[in-house]
Amino acid sequence: MCLVWGSITWRDVALENKTSNKKNRKNIGETLADAFDLPKELIIDIPKITLIGNREMAIESHKGIIQYTNEKIRISVAGGEVIVSGKELFINSILLEEIVIYGEFHQVTFG
Repeated sequence: MCLVWGSITWRDVALENKTSNKKNRKNIGETLADAFDLPKELIIDIPKITLIGNREMAIESHKGIIQYTNEKIRISVAGGEVIVSGKELFINSILLEEIVIYGEFHQVTFG
């Protein structure tokens, strides 16, 4: 059963509150990180990506692998995905919090 209040349902209100709460937590986390001079990736759920030239990449705080070929690797992260395109790409290591990718990177995008 869905209660209707004008043209807005209670379900709509609940979804809006859920979205609003996530934004508030992110803002509070950012404020805390700034106040205590802490890295934001430790406080809020955002990935930390380290590139060494165009041959090595480490992605911390990943959510898993979406696609893996020798020309494209898609990694799930909070808020979307990281897409790495290039040649001879391979995943060197997968840990709970970090994925290390090697190869010749041509493009890195966030989607």
